[in-house]
Amino acid sequence: MIIEKILDLNAFDPYIMRGRGYVDKITLHWTGGTHYDIDHSAYHVVIDGAGQIYITCNFDERAAHTWRRNTGNLGIAIACCYGLGDVWADGTVTNWGDYPPTDKQVEAMARVVAYLAVGLGVQTADIHDHHYWAELDGYGSERVDMMSLPQETGKSGRDIIVGKSIWYAQQWGVMLK
Repeated sequence: MIIEKILDLNAFDPYIMRGRGYVDKITLHWTGGTHYDIDHSAYHVVIDGAGQIYITCNFDERAAHTWRRNTGNLGIAIACCYGLGDVWADGTVTNWGDYPPTDKQVEAMARVVAYLAVGLGVQTADIHDHHYWAELDGYGSERVDMMSLPQETGKSGRDIIVGKSIWYAQQWGVMLK
């Protein structure tokens, strides 16, 4: 269920207020769908192929985006990767499918993560990709979300997003730790 289409990051503020004291982690995902398959209540935020941001769950509610790891965990997803090919253990993707992550999605996700991490007080050490949690819980080969992104090779998707998030926060005069 889509609660709100976000036109400006400040529109997150009421949701941040609801999530303070509850959210202490952020998990990065891709949906495995098309660029415009955005109605996912399993995530708190979904970003379509054009970089448009949607809130799909209140931040003080538990969404079912990461098995056994949902309490206090904000799920942010980019709508992409339908038809994804094999992903090797090092994160190499053989085929990004018909709906690969777009540059607009990557930049929007980085801005959203920066804004929400600062607003909610989430440290960069507590921002993970879905694969991280899957490895901890023994189902890592089933969840390869954000292991890599086509925008930069040799880095994890998580590291790309967090690096960009730190840069955005600095541009706003805020330190993301």
